Order: sequence, then C-alpha cells, then structure tokens
Amino acid sequence: MSYDLLVEIGYVSDEKIDVDARLELVELAEEAGYSLKELRDLFEDGRADIGGWAVEFTKLAEEIAKLYPDVEFSMRACGEEFRDTCVREFKGGEVEFAAGPWEY
Repeated sequence: MSYDLLVEIGYVSDEKIDVDARLELVELAEEAGYSLKELRDLFEDGRADIGGWAVEFTKLAEEIAKLYPDVEFSMRACGEEFRDTCVREFKGGEVEFAAGPWEY
C-alpha cells in the first residue's frame, strides 16, 4: 500500500495492547497487509505512519479490539484526503463511538 495514513491510539484503561502476545493479532495484521513493526509502533508509542486507507485500518482495529476486550482505547486514522478520517472508541471489545469516513 502506498497511501499515507497517520494512526493514533489513546488508551483509557491501564491495560495496553501487546502486539506480540497474541498469535491471532499477528495473523490479522498479515492478512490485512500490515507489518508487525507498524502495529508495535502504534500500540506502544500511540502513533504510527503506515500505508493504507483509514476505513481499512479501522476494520482491523475493530478486530483487534475484540481480541483485547479488557483494553479500552480510542483510535484516529487520518489519510491524505481530509475526509479519509475515521475515529473509533472501543470498550469491552466493541465499538462504543464511531465517526467517519465521510463521503465526497
């Protein structure tokens, strides 16, 4: 993927997502075309520049949230186009709040 995407994570809970702790997460990342380094940077540092589209990464984040239902976090993915932006808040492994992407 060559499209530039900035993704940010903000943890609400004290627990954090450990990318290397779950084989299912590794498999999800590979299937979606993301490297483990990109996901480590994101979930450890709270921010990562990766390739892809906001809506595609949001789908992956929704699957990751299901693997970690005890981790409450927010995610913002911003693409090159202003409307290619998605915001999600996850609680109990489910989407608690969703906004975007917006249509042209």
